[in-house]
Amino acid sequence: MGFYSVDVLVKTAQRCGVKVLPICILNSRWDHQLESHDGKWAIRLGFRLIRGLNKTVGQALQAPSIPVGKIENPYHLLIEILTQTRFTKSDLTALAAANAFHRLGIDRKAAIWLAEAVPIARYLDDLGPPLELGPDNPITEVQLDYTATGTSLGLHPAALMKAYGWAFPVPVQWLTQAPKIKEKATRTGVPVLVFGMVTVRQSPPTAKGVVFITLWDETGSYDLIIRPETYNTYRKLIDKQSFLCIRGKAQLRENTVSVIVTEVISPTIPKGAIIPFPEDIPEFDEGVRNYM
Repeated sequence: MGFYSVDVLVKTAQRCGVKVLPICILNSRWDHQLESHDGKWAIRLGFRLIRGLNKTVGQALQAPSIPVGKIENPYHLLIEILTQTRFTKSDLTALAAANAFHRLGIDRKAAIWLAEAVPIARYLDDLGPPLELGPDNPITEVQLDYTATGTSLGLHPAALMKAYGWAFPVPVQWLTQAPKIKEKATRTGVPVLVFGMVTVRQSPPTAKGVVFITLWDETGSYDLIIRPETYNTYRKLIDKQSFLCIRGKAQLRENTVSVIVTEVISPTIPKGAIIPFPEDIPEFDEGVRNYM
């Protein structure tokens, strides 16, 4: 399964009805694990996803011994954790950025603030009340999840783009969602308009310049085929954008549905203003272009 990103695997599991539970300082371990939840098995995400967390620290991390209901001050919890495992400040900040303290009522921003303050906590007589910085909006929350762990259990980024940051000169209502593509596809191709987050770009040497892209939205995936002349026309958009809005023809060949791209629609706002999901899809190089 190494070809697929963690985010694709998580979203696929969710669409198949599998409950996926977030990283949690009380319940997570280094590896992902099965956990009983509401009478069914669920997948608990592990510390291994947290960017910037030392593996040795993550493997040694144990749930704090202070009962959740008895925690009166977040500083006390952090100090308790520090006494159990040898942390650096960057490890603690990485955990905070991944929202690992959410079960304790400490939101992400407050946890990061506390983590950064830990080195001076010993010198303070009064640690003060828990910090309340207010919630982030849904887009920011999901962006921060992706930055910290490479995935998010919140709304799909494509759904957020449609609801809060639509940047294309076509109505969202015109989009064809993934489940409908197979119903509409024909051997000769039927016009469709699709939108999604880029998860795979590849152009194998045997493909003679054809580029293959997989888009995902909240309903499923779209397999795009971009012929050389189309790629050359829209190269900058295809190579640089994390989301693509595509006009094309849905074709059904040997029970496989693909969208033959005819146009890549340019956003109506500058690239810098578009939500940057995901951040780790590299640009094409001029050699073998096959990567996640």
